[in-house]
Amino acid sequence: FGALNRVLAEGGRGARTLVPVETPFGILPAGSFLFDRLDPENMAGRIADAGTEAVRVDERPAARGLHPARVGHYHSWTASMDEGWIRFLLDSFAFPYTRLTDDRLRAGELRRDFDVIVLPSLSAGAVTGGLREGNAPPAYIGGASEEGTLALRRFVEAGGTLVCHDRSADFALEHLDLPVEDVGRANRREGFYAAGSVVRMTYESAHPLAAGMPPEGVAFISGERTFRITDPARAAAVQVIARF
Repeated sequence: FGALNRVLAEGGRGARTLVPVETPFGILPAGSFLFDRLDPENMAGRIADAGTEAVRVDERPAARGLHPARVGHYHSWTASMDEGWIRFLLDSFAFPYTRLTDDRLRAGELRRDFDVIVLPSLSAGAVTGGLREGNAPPAYIGGASEEGTLALRRFVEAGGTLVCHDRSADFALEHLDLPVEDVGRANRREGFYAAGSVVRMTYESAHPLAAGMPPEGVAFISGERTFRITDPARAAAVQVIARF
């Protein structure tokens, strides 16, 4: 992804292959990155900057084009270590992004400026309510409030993508009318608790979010969140990318 973002920033074109690609060095799996429209020396420099390697193909294979997304990263005045780690990740892989504060959320019209908004791991109450009066200067209290919550809902309804990391999934479950529930705590009461475990994963590799992933893999579970679909009538609206 670092190479992709650097190539796109230089005016190049990026894509992910839809089929395996045969090269003199072996077969690249479907989902591999494909770059063009930059002179070879410039492209090689951007790819090297990302710490990866590339091979040349003579014919362009079937591929899905990729375009820079306008990313907003939510910065709450409620302390969140996760917010810093996500920012580190975005910086490390050269993703351009805008820091979003509560004032910007409350102002609305988010879809006009953003394609993706990332919420770090925060409780639903921390997102909507923020710091309480008396705990900080007035400019830093209140959270997203009802206005910001409504603005995020309208952002999603207008086609925007809201990425909720860990605890912030509770915000989506409470405010976006999703046919999904978190059954992690219920599972724990019934004797199932997998935090700290390595589990076998299956991926929907044909989906763009899982492009390049093998059909199966492993993952480390650090918490207890487990989701299931609650409304069979609306199941078609839910796309499950990975299962364990």
